[in-house]
Amino acid sequence: MAAENDRTAQAAGIAQDAELAQAGPAKLAGQAKKLSYEDAIAELEATVQKLELDDVSLDESIRLFSRGVELTAACSSILDEIEGRIVKLVESGPDGAGGAGGAGALREEPYT
Repeated sequence: MAAENDRTAQAAGIAQDAELAQAGPAKLAGQAKKLSYEDAIAELEATVQKLELDDVSLDESIRLFSRGVELTAACSSILDEIEGRIVKLVESGPDGAGGAGGAGALREEPYT
């Protein structure tokens, strides 16, 4: 049963690779942007592992590398967006320096 599941998973992976190989660069970039951060990182890790461990042709290596670059850009974009939404709370000093509200008061600042 486990061997059958492995063959099914491998066949699905091969089918997905074939589909990606036939897709144009614009389609691949669009797919990377639609992924969640977690999914993009997981695919990026799998792509790197395939490049490092598998015996792949030069064409396949280039395709995988290009996909890795797209996934890296998508992850970076997601993280930049999240960073822009993060607000840090800063406590005023004991003398009230650093913001209105007196000692111990919290104020919001953009994350930098």
